Parts: sequence; structure tokens; C-alpha cells
Amino acid sequence: MKCSNCDKEYPSGFYFSTPSICTECFDKLPPEQQAALQEESRDFKREREEGKPYPVLRTIAVIYKILAVLSVIGGFIGLVVGIVLFASGDFDKAWAVAAISIFYGTMGLISSLAISEGIGLLLEVENNSRINRKLITSLLNNLKKA
Repeated sequence: MKCSNCDKEYPSGFYFSTPSICTECFDKLPPEQQAALQEESRDFKREREEGKPYPVLRTIAVIYKILAVLSVIGGFIGLVVGIVLFASGDFDKAWAVAAISIFYGTMGLISSLAISEGIGLLLEVENNSRINRKLITSLLNNLKKA
């Protein structure tokens, strides 16, 4: 990572007080400017320490993706059973098992992926809202100074 003030390279975000200013440069700033950057640096440190927010929702989204794969596998197994029944001469059961397996496998895939993507979309909306709040707060602080 590179400091925008002194252009020094650092191995990680540990050496930064804000997303773009290293701790050394931050300590050299006037107190007024440090105060303006305090909220930004608090959010930055919190995100750096916590990682991505809402880990449980991300886990649920992954579980739904796994369920989608399992639905396809189940549908495929049902289709194979239908083909075996068809080969044994039981045409009525074969068509029913194959059609139902394909239908429910497809519906399980579509619904599980839709739920997983919906959760991902909500997480991205929350992330964008948080970023916009930071930018608007920063803009308002800059306008107050001017």
C-alpha cells in the first residue's frame, strides 16, 4: 500500500490511520485536519479489523448456492432412475419420474440461486449506502470548512 502524502510503500494497511494516509503523515497533520479525518479513520479501522460485514448472511448465500447444486444433482439422479425404468419397460413411471425430477431439479436450482443472488444484492446495496454516507459526510465536512 502506498501513502498518498509521502509516497512511501507499506506492506499492509496496519501502517495507515486512514485509507490513504500513513500513521506518520497523519501525526504530522494539523489538529483540525486530524479531527476531520477521525471519523473516516474510525470507519476504516473498523472495517479493516472486522473484515466484511454480515458474515452470517454471506454464509446463508453460500448455503443456498450449495442447495442449488444439490438440486441439480437430485434432478439428474431422478432422470437416471427414469431412464432405468424406461429401459426396464415401465414407460408410465419412467416418464413421470423423469419429468418430475427435471422439473423439481430446475425449480430448486432457479429458486436457490435467486435467493442467493438476492442476499448478495442486498449486501451490495448496504455496502454502497455505507460508502455514499461516508462520501456525503466528507463532502459536508469540506463544505463546512470552505
